[in-house]
Amino acid sequence: MVKNKGGGNKSKRMARKNVKPVGYKPKMRFAIDGEIYARVIKMNGQGNVDVMCNDNKLRLCVIRRKFRGRNKRDNKVSLNSILLVGLREWEHLAEGKKPKVDLLYVYSDSQLDDLKRDSKFNNEILPDSVKQEDDGIVFTENIDDDDDEVIDTKEEKSEGNKIIDGIDFDDI
Repeated sequence: MVKNKGGGNKSKRMARKNVKPVGYKPKMRFAIDGEIYARVIKMNGQGNVDVMCNDNKLRLCVIRRKFRGRNKRDNKVSLNSILLVGLREWEHLAEGKKPKVDLLYVYSDSQLDDLKRDSKFNNEILPDSVKQEDDGIVFTENIDDDDDEVIDTKEEKSEGNKIIDGIDFDDI
């Protein structure tokens, strides 16, 4: 008989039919009409998060039940996560309230490179850790004669001293 190494009901909650095979890469989902990209700014609790949307507006995102139950390990919503949210065009907005959006998809870190290439995606909403830093270094093909120093690479021999590639080894 097989030993129960996992133990208890907590190891049995995730059914085999919900486990993804190794190397499984989910299909990328891109925004269509009524959908917009967003980044999590603040976790409010009770299935609500504040998000900064692609149009630089702050909205309240409602995490639906699909993302809160058994399968939340595959689509975990955390601070600075990139999400695809659906706009509520049918909802009437009350005074002083944030507009609400619904969570549709959670992008993993490996999918961010593909997402950056999308023309509808605004790179300003990316977290600072993901943005590529500009060092201010520009590589060009132009060569300035004033700045370059030409080193004679010929091997020179003199009495007692070896000078190779312009380096005197006795001075070292």
